[in-house]
Amino acid sequence: MTYNERIKATVEFQAPSQEYRDPASSFDKPCTELVEVISTSLIGRNVCPFCKRETDVFLVSCDGHVLETNRCRAHGDVPPMRSHIVNPENAP
Repeated sequence: MTYNERIKATVEFQAPSQEYRDPASSFDKPCTELVEVISTSLIGRNVCPFCKRETDVFLVSCDGHVLETNRCRAHGDVPPMRSHIVNPENAP
């Protein structure tokens, strides 16, 4: 097999099939509803790295610089972690 034949075979293999279907048409809900559900449920939030509860953000101004500190109600000042998974406040 020559170099050109290999390239041709690779391009043919990677070409989309004739039975292509739109992924948006395979859902029960219209796309606009799906976008709304995804945009409200997959929002990254600052959470405590230990208990995964949302942290309270405090902005402190010192010598003209603004510092942001995150405080967990159970663990005090923590380095925040961005996460889509957030535990409720009353979780143990």
